[in-house]
Amino acid sequence: MARSEGSSSNLNEKSSRTLRCSLAGLLLSLGCLISQPCLARPEPAPLSWEQLDSQQREVLERYEDEWDDFSPQRQQRLARGAQRWSRMSSEEREQAEKKFERFKTMPDEEKRELRRYAERFNEMSPDQRDALRDRWREFRNLPPQQRDLLRERFHAWRELPGPQRQPLMDCMNRRLGGAGEDCSRLLPPARSPGNRR
Repeated sequence: MARSEGSSSNLNEKSSRTLRCSLAGLLLSLGCLISQPCLARPEPAPLSWEQLDSQQREVLERYEDEWDDFSPQRQQRLARGAQRWSRMSSEEREQAEKKFERFKTMPDEEKRELRRYAERFNEMSPDQRDALRDRWREFRNLPPQQRDLLRERFHAWRELPGPQRQPLMDCMNRRLGGAGEDCSRLLPPARSPGNRR
């Protein structure tokens, strides 16, 4: 019997860890996919074209003529994006382009949801973002079958009505705040293969 309890405890610990990794990965991906400014941040100052470094200007060349017409927020976002783009390897650039193409084909409601997730990511403290990135790395290091199962469970959760989804969100918020709570118990089982979209 002790062996069964140990196995159950170990399974619950693994499920909790994989759930955290999966949700953390999702939030991190969304934050990277669509960088929206946090509403609580102060209004940034306009950024002149001359303030950009040569690599940023090269990446943003097509916007030079209309640069001064952009809002300061858009200028800052584009400048940060150009800086990130300049530092990416060719493989990372290819992945970013694929993600952007996927985003462009998403329904508007999914785009809005991604933007909300990105806002939440941008509102996190640096420590919370680092914790989320660490969990994403853990998720990426899981065996493919385990990642797929977590994705399926997450998709099943996303299909629940809002009130049924809220307890998991509350739990994840507490975890990001440092609570040692097991949120995996709130995630529904994966859909059967016949019920997948």
